[in-house]
Amino acid sequence: MVALVPLIFAVPGYFLLRHGLKQASGVLQAFTEGEAVRGTIHSIKKDRTQSMNDKHPWKLIYHFEIQGEVHEGELVSFSSAVSQRRPGQPVWVVYVKEAPSRSTIYPPFK
Repeated sequence: MVALVPLIFAVPGYFLLRHGLKQASGVLQAFTEGEAVRGTIHSIKKDRTQSMNDKHPWKLIYHFEIQGEVHEGELVSFSSAVSQRRPGQPVWVVYVKEAPSRSTIYPPFK
């Protein structure tokens, strides 16, 4: 019974690590292999579902168009520079041609 206690933490930890690595590899792939396109900021708000040291990150939603199809991406950052952006403001988006869901804003926020 005591041997099962570590599994309570190891199994969810494995899936959280896997999700984080998949998300990070998509952003890295967009930077290294991606194509640039102009996009616009759709919305900016505090993400109250997360916090670190009692501070909530900013969640920036952006839209970009590829061959007439609108795609959406999001960026979560603790950088105060995100809060200075406004909906409708243009941004550069880099995305993976084969998988537009793998995208990020350029230049990056910390």
